[in-house]
Amino acid sequence: MYGAFIVDPKEGWSPAQELILVQSDFTLAEGANSVKVPDMNRMIGARDVDYVVFNGHATQYVDEPIQVKVGEPIRIFVVNAGPNVWSSFHVVGAIFDRVLVNASLKNQLFDLQSVSIGPGESTCVEFTLDEPGVYTAVNHAFGHAAQGAIALIEAT
Repeated sequence: MYGAFIVDPKEGWSPAQELILVQSDFTLAEGANSVKVPDMNRMIGARDVDYVVFNGHATQYVDEPIQVKVGEPIRIFVVNAGPNVWSSFHVVGAIFDRVLVNASLKNQLFDLQSVSIGPGESTCVEFTLDEPGVYTAVNHAFGHAAQGAIALIEAT
């Protein structure tokens, strides 16, 4: 089991549309009855992974884009559950107004296009989409996006 555990600051967060994306990578082998099972030997050897996904599923946010409102702040908590693949998190067409490394108010960066998140690390990005449209959130290592680390964000 894995996921995100968010501890709100004592003073709270400013109002925003909040999302959580947990990136993870899967290294699999053929199991009984053609069911894929974890391949610990390949995973420990940090060999090529089969899938890099957001929230446990490779296509869920392509099939069903995340809905947000134009002109309202967006806050995405991004966790890299790993165990092996680094993330260069990016939303195509957006600039992150503020990035909070490890979601800490003490670790602020401003005006970034992407942010590096190692396995076992997290971050929080804040931005606003001023135009309606579909924006793509990816691990900017595009091979990983092709393996499933992609989410469409539809701003209306």
